[in-house]
Amino acid sequence: MEKNDLLPAALLNKLEAYCARGEHCPSQIRRKIILEGGSEEMAEQIIEQLKKEGFINTTRFCQAYVHDKVLYQTWGRFKIRMMLQALELPEKDIADAILAIDLNQYNKNLTKLAEAQRAKTREQKIRYLLQRGFTYEDINSIEF
Repeated sequence: MEKNDLLPAALLNKLEAYCARGEHCPSQIRRKIILEGGSEEMAEQIIEQLKKEGFINTTRFCQAYVHDKVLYQTWGRFKIRMMLQALELPEKDIADAILAIDLNQYNKNLTKLAEAQRAKTREQKIRYLLQRGFTYEDINSIEF
């Protein structure tokens, strides 16, 4: 069976398994459906079904995304917000997830990144931290 021959039911089953393995947002699922040969209309129907069955939840996705980016990639709030907005997620879910950031871990990440840039000038450190998504306010709150 080729990609274009997938029936909506078979595609739905495949996407349910995909969503069961990890958190995904509607735009990621839509992109996957289109790559499998589905139409926009089919994508919307499948996404609604996945939402109804609890496989897709934008609030849960935002919380998991923010947690992982702070803990594992040591990103700042600004970069996280921009990436979530690029995924076309509701602003309320984004804002709530950003507010739930563990500030101790966040500040520990910021301090660790700043210390790793010890040999650089202050301006280079600031530029680096801004690229990681930290704001001037965040950066000025630590001493380095």
